[in-house]
Amino acid sequence: MLNMIKIISLEKDITVYAFSIMPNHIHLLISQTAEFGIFEFVKTFKGRLSVIFRKNNLSVSFQKSFYDHVVREDEDLLIIAKYIIKNPLRGGIAECIGEHRFSGSLYFNIEDFFGGV
Repeated sequence: MLNMIKIISLEKDITVYAFSIMPNHIHLLISQTAEFGIFEFVKTFKGRLSVIFRKNNLSVSFQKSFYDHVVREDEDLLIIAKYIIKNPLRGGIAECIGEHRFSGSLYFNIEDFFGGV
């Protein structure tokens, strides 16, 4: 799943500020362009993941909708990114930042971000 996020972000010139792939949900903090926004990103991600699952004779079902929040200029992008990256700690699947390999950033240096991990 993380590779799929990386591929789509590179293909569509989307910045992935933060991600956290949890057992039953995903958090993403991404940029969007005039041509490719959050809805297109999620649709592309679900579609490509479904193809991979079908090719491997696996089934997958996605929630029809998703929760989105547009980050306004007065909101702090770093605070939101840190919240997302810390999600595995709150979820009990990691004890420290960096332990869960499916949580991080494709934009920020995590060691600088958290003052050394």
